[in-house]
Amino acid sequence: MDNLLNLVRSLTAKEKSQFTKHARQHLTEKTREKMLLFRLVNQQLRGR
Repeated sequence: MDNLLNLVRSLTAKEKSQFTKHARQHLTEKTREKMLLFRLVNQQLRGR
């Protein structure tokens, strides 16, 4: 989990936006869960 936090923390706002757009284009059942996790981690980091 620390690796995921570090990865999300290291992304710029533009990179996060590009990742989200790319992920939406290629959503599958598995990637939906990963996308949700990404959004939750990102929200948590913004709240700090």
